[in-house]
Amino acid sequence: MFKTQNFKAIAAITVSFLLIFSCMIPLVASADSVVAVPDIETTAAVTPDGNYIPPMPVTTEKVMTEKSEEREDSGVAGASLDDRMKEALTAVKTYFDIDEKIYTNFNYNYNPGDENYWYNPESWYFYWYSNDGRGNINANVTGSGTVLNYYKYNYSENYYSKYVSLAEISKAEAKSKADAFLKKILGDAFTGYRISYHGLYYPSDRYNLAYTFTKNGYDYENYSISLDVDKATGEIMSYNRYSYPYSAEESDFDFQDASKVISTEEALAAYLDKIGVELVYVSYYNYEEKELKVYPVYRLKNSYDEYISAVDGSLVKISYDYYINKFGVLAEENEAAADSRAMGGGAYDTGGEISFSDAELEKMENAKDYITADKAIEIVVKAFDLELGDLSEYQTNTRLNADYMDKDKYYWNIYLYRQSETKYENYSFTVEAKDGTIISYSSYSYVPYPYYYDYDASGIIKGDTAVPEYVCTYDEAKKIVLEKIAELCPYDIDENFELVEYGNTPKPADNKNSSYYSFNFVRKANGIKFENNYISVGFDNVTGKINSYYFNWYEKATFPKLDGVISPEKALNSVNDFNGYKIYYVSNGMTDKGKINVSLIYRFDYSPMVDPFTGKCIGWDFEEIEPGNYYYNYEPDYTDLDGHPSEKIIKTLTDNGIYVWGGDKFDPDKAITKGELINYLSPFIYNNYYYAEMNGLFSGSYQYYRYSEFLNESLDKVITKQEALKLICEIAGYGELGRHYEIFIYPFADGECDEEYKGYIAILKAFGIISADEEGNFNANENLTRAGAAEIIYSIIMSFN
Repeated sequence: MFKTQNFKAIAAITVSFLLIFSCMIPLVASADSVVAVPDIETTAAVTPDGNYIPPMPVTTEKVMTEKSEEREDSGVAGASLDDRMKEALTAVKTYFDIDEKIYTNFNYNYNPGDENYWYNPESWYFYWYSNDGRGNINANVTGSGTVLNYYKYNYSENYYSKYVSLAEISKAEAKSKADAFLKKILGDAFTGYRISYHGLYYPSDRYNLAYTFTKNGYDYENYSISLDVDKATGEIMSYNRYSYPYSAEESDFDFQDASKVISTEEALAAYLDKIGVELVYVSYYNYEEKELKVYPVYRLKNSYDEYISAVDGSLVKISYDYYINKFGVLAEENEAAADSRAMGGGAYDTGGEISFSDAELEKMENAKDYITADKAIEIVVKAFDLELGDLSEYQTNTRLNADYMDKDKYYWNIYLYRQSETKYENYSFTVEAKDGTIISYSSYSYVPYPYYYDYDASGIIKGDTAVPEYVCTYDEAKKIVLEKIAELCPYDIDENFELVEYGNTPKPADNKNSSYYSFNFVRKANGIKFENNYISVGFDNVTGKINSYYFNWYEKATFPKLDGVISPEKALNSVNDFNGYKIYYVSNGMTDKGKINVSLIYRFDYSPMVDPFTGKCIGWDFEEIEPGNYYYNYEPDYTDLDGHPSEKIIKTLTDNGIYVWGGDKFDPDKAITKGELINYLSPFIYNNYYYAEMNGLFSGSYQYYRYSEFLNESLDKVITKQEALKLICEIAGYGELGRHYEIFIYPFADGECDEEYKGYIAILKAFGIISADEEGNFNANENLTRAGAAEIIYSIIMSFN
């Protein structure tokens, strides 16, 4: 591949942040409207090593407790809304320079949050933008002053040119800028983080850096930070804290003791015993060849929520239950101190007076008289005579949003819902924040079936209401389902399928204790599962009928025999050899004392499939993969370039994220293959729109479609210089012109060129992509080396500048 897949992690993090700030446009978006952001509802992330961190159950819902009664009319105890806004703005402007001459417009959204719950802090979403719409800044900060997100964007006439140019500051300088910023915003907490990724995704205008919190020498990836540094100026362009709960501090965590850990061998044995690997068939369809291939593979049974304890080898089941009232545990502590401590806390030193623009002062002044969300609810309840009962039984989502057209008007958007076993109801409405005018209201109440019953506080059914009767036991429902499948499915279910009990499927029982049953039958072949083919049936146990049925079957699938497969132990060892079984800290629910439990576990960073016959790790196309050139294409650290003529060029390209080989060996004088050259050309193939306005090579369109024509050819073949230039011209869109070799003159002193390649060589010479050696020769029939390919890539980039 052209670049390390680590870049995908940073790109995904950056894109996720962009999406967060782009998808919450209040009511309706307009061309000059401010971009608003929603709550960050999960902290799912991909680490720089390519690991997927499961999403935390962060929610914007708040349970209305007695604590809310303590709040003043502002919605926050002890300070008016404008004062709270001033504090939050001060936190942002302490760390980020916001030019008031450029960003003349300002707006915000506000979430009052619930101080009782870690997962729903008071939050401000600030937006600054220029009059011409070419620049904007977004920031998200908690009420305690912790900046969670920041993003800056400026469009300029040389926008694309900057992306395709090479960095003006070095990687080391970018890291120095990032470290200095983090020391300022995190204070002493910065010492707990290590840099886990540092690179540039070409073409781009910025370096991407990621930092991971560590404890006792082990990464705790639930807490991480990413930021972007402008590759030309060194300015911090984005900053993102990936942490949950947002308002927790280090003293709120219970880290498992790491003084004694078991060995990797012991952990692997425990994994095999307590989790295991399975032999299954999987399929891959080659759309170009229109061929379905089914192949047996070994794979890990569970690599997402079950792990082996690094302390004692026991099975660790990760819990994502963090819905705990932090008061009662932390109520005795000084809240001001709690707001300013840890893991990158919210304390800030202004280092001088913070100034506010006229636009910011105006918003703070207007916010003084806004009603609270509780008052808005009260207004609606009274207006519509709603019999909601105890409001603490409802989950609540509240937002203070600006009107999309009249930027001076703010509205409370409120959503209430309550759900029991037999009834679901929700209410949503919009109330003008200044005078309490109701803008919108809607409600929805759903009783699943023509029955209704409710419970009192002790769990006893109220009144004489009818209780819905469930029709079947699990086994009775299963019998009905099997009979229906026998009617509908053309294949014998006993012979061809296996019932798979997923976690949410009720187990067989004599009593009728479930309103819904799910049945999932997976196809079997040669005694093992083939999950791409299945029958899935849903059974409504109140009506006694099937309400969903799915059938999937590959008629032409053929299944290789399983003779001579390796043992599960060898398969697991292959996964370990691929990237290692490593120790991490992971969030794992709450302790009995109300702290966030952090378990020490072994984990595979990536779990490839294993060929059951060869024991080699394979990808989705069943081809062998290696850590150095697949998912874990680690960032290079070449040690074999000292003194080589192309050393500077190769290292420059590598620092800009342009490389094909990971590891410590570049092998500059090794002949390059066609496939490797295509991967080296990837930035020009996949990002042609950046070059469209450059009036040079690759400035046309549809490079990707031309490149795809070469994928069916032999990619492992060593390629000569003249063959490489033909390939480049074909992909860049000059293939047709180059084929008319009779109109071109070979531009070098030597005549060592096959006639058919003369046009391609002349074209790239004209673009300044290639040049002669000291004797004026090009030696077109020689093999192209890796160093020679790097020089061509470098020349292509420089031709745009």
